[in-house]
Amino acid sequence: SSKGVLVVPGTEASNIAASKKMKLEKNVLKKKLQIENPGGAVSQESMPAPESLPSLGAGQPVPSSVLGKKMQPLRGLKPTLKEREKAKAEVPLQIAVSLGLSANIPACSLGLVWNHPLDLDLLSIKTGILYAQGKDPSETDRKNALVFADGIWRLSRPAIDVVGMYVGGGVNYLFMTTGRVQGTTGGEVYIGLDSQSGRNESIYVELGYSAIRTGFSPTYKGLNVMIGVRSKA
Repeated sequence: SSKGVLVVPGTEASNIAASKKMKLEKNVLKKKLQIENPGGAVSQESMPAPESLPSLGAGQPVPSSVLGKKMQPLRGLKPTLKEREKAKAEVPLQIAVSLGLSANIPACSLGLVWNHPLDLDLLSIKTGILYAQGKDPSETDRKNALVFADGIWRLSRPAIDVVGMYVGGGVNYLFMTTGRVQGTTGGEVYIGLDSQSGRNESIYVELGYSAIRTGFSPTYKGLNVMIGVRSKA
């Protein structure tokens, strides 16, 4: 035989049929490789050499052990860290919910995180509403409702079991407070750490300094500590 093709002495028609069958079986195997590896090119190296295939006679199938041995490396491939980071970066919009301290008084927030606007992969914009309640420096207890807009610049991107880091800062506007319905503009700066807890979710912690200004009473200012969760919108 030549190249794994079974030659039946004295039967030229059988030899031709066996050769055609071998070619058909290689085409079938190539299709299987393409199905297991969508979008990837099937190189000649990934195909089994003709010599590695058993000699086949009429009606004899390719043993499953041959196919299984060639297909297993493709099934065992795992995404690299770079691929997981890229997948994270491709989430364009996230919902963020957090609790903690803003300007050193208890607060909670609900916002939207717009990732890589204008094709800037390291930049995010966070907008939302923040509620804070506590005593101001004059010992007056107030309820405060604010809107905020922050810019976030990413220093490293989170992936599964890896911590990412970013810096952020922005402005807030107090649109309602106890005794008044109009405030003025304050701001916040912080550094954040986040870790991916699922395919499209992450947990984050932010630590910094913030100020809430009422415009008619002493300004809230001090520690800004928020712990929250972001998930795909």
